[in-house]
Amino acid sequence: MTVEKISISMRKDVMEETDDLRGLIPHSAYIQAALIEYNKKQRTQ
Repeated sequence: MTVEKISISMRKDVMEETDDLRGLIPHSAYIQAALIEYNKKQRTQ
């Protein structure tokens, strides 16, 4: 499987999950914010 195919299938999974979990959009926003903070910390080390 190529990287492109993997990322597309992952995107499909995320889309399906998002459809199922529309009420948890703030939750995914929180995860994104946490990832951004983590990346900032990694850069400063």
